[in-house]
Amino acid sequence: MSRISSEAVKPPNKGLGKEKSKISSFLTLYTLVQCTRDLSELNCAQCLAIAIGNFPDVCPNRRGCRVLYSSCYVRYELYPFFFPLDPQESLDHSSEDDKSFMVLKP
Repeated sequence: MSRISSEAVKPPNKGLGKEKSKISSFLTLYTLVQCTRDLSELNCAQCLAIAIGNFPDVCPNRRGCRVLYSSCYVRYELYPFFFPLDPQESLDHSSEDDKSFMVLKP
């Protein structure tokens, strides 16, 4: 998360960072961070850091999670949820174990 957050705050990326990481031979972690375009680099970094810092409290032991603030958004899942997807990936994630948790903050 720290790596894609630092990428998101760079001006060419316009507040968006996304990545997929192999965490085992069977699991891939998909992560996305995003800030509204009105935020400065510093404010975007601070918002993302706060949102990511809340994961242990709001998403303990979850397979996926979203934290949404008014100016930034952070999400991770064990299935692809952002585009473009690789051709071999699908959006079929109907398992009950893949439920994610969302926290909305003003």
